[in-house]
Amino acid sequence: MNNNKRVWRIYSLKYEVSNIIRKNIYKKIFFGTLLAVCTLFLPYFFVTLYNDREESDINKVKVTDSNIMIEVADLSDDGKKSCIAIDEYVKGALSCELNKIRTEFEISDETAKALAVIIRTHVYKIEENVEENIITEEKCGYEYTSDYDKQADMAVDATDNIIIEYNGKAVDCFYCMSSGGMTRDGATDLEGEDYAYLKSVTVKEDYNAPEFLTLCYYKNDEFREIISKEFEITLNDNYTAADFDITDTYSAGYIRNVMIKTADTDDKAIMSNKESDKRYKTVSGEQFAKTFDLPSQCFYIEDFNGGIRIVSKGRGHGFGMSLYGAEMMSRDNKTYEEIINYFYQSIVFVTL
Repeated sequence: MNNNKRVWRIYSLKYEVSNIIRKNIYKKIFFGTLLAVCTLFLPYFFVTLYNDREESDINKVKVTDSNIMIEVADLSDDGKKSCIAIDEYVKGALSCELNKIRTEFEISDETAKALAVIIRTHVYKIEENVEENIITEEKCGYEYTSDYDKQADMAVDATDNIIIEYNGKAVDCFYCMSSGGMTRDGATDLEGEDYAYLKSVTVKEDYNAPEFLTLCYYKNDEFREIISKEFEITLNDNYTAADFDITDTYSAGYIRNVMIKTADTDDKAIMSNKESDKRYKTVSGEQFAKTFDLPSQCFYIEDFNGGIRIVSKGRGHGFGMSLYGAEMMSRDNKTYEEIINYFYQSIVFVTL
């Protein structure tokens, strides 16, 4: 009997050991499987969680009790004015903008939608700074027509009540017909972090934009006369394009100041710092461009055919969305959200 008990005990111990080993193997299999599952699916989980958070950060709903109306001129002969809802105004303003752009190139629906959001945002930006419930057409700043364009009507309805914000406020949605190949940096050029959403981005498509290059040629005497009359500066008799220093620039090559070498300049005594040298006179890039009717502050000056030629690139101030660049993105199957996010970065789409 004792031998039987010992034998049973031995088998019992073998079973327990085997059971323990089996359990350990099962544990290893279980935890190994769990580790494999975690390795495979945890990244997906966190990416999904991040994307959900990112999506919620990008698209928000804001409850507003705004009942702002836009006062527009009535087309009737009695000269009366009427008040319309914001989106009705946006349809009329967008119609006018689209008609202007179509003289240059055709507009796709996604570009029209992007412009609808931009115009609506502009109106709400004005609303943030006024106490009245009625905003005049003049204050909005866009031309308006009650004869709505079909594409404008569609674009406004498709982006119903959507605006874009940065740091909780409606943004200044600058846009231009085309950049000089790269848009300007808002925080740097406008000197404020409130414009940090206006990042400098490359827009290579603009090189093919209508009238991307503007060439202005002047004979030496003609150019000298304009400089003398407009800026009260006397040029050297044998002046050249090198007498116009345009190295003081904003971002993306837009000219901040033009330093002009005058007839009183002594070449042997030229100071290294031209800004402190009274023999050089400074003209702002904006003033220079306006004087010569340049469509952009992105320009350079060169000697050409015995005279002076000014070459400007792009059309407009160069901030924000390039309309031509946006249209090329639209034709490349980009959505209006993708277009806006490219030109206005770190912004949030808000549905009012």
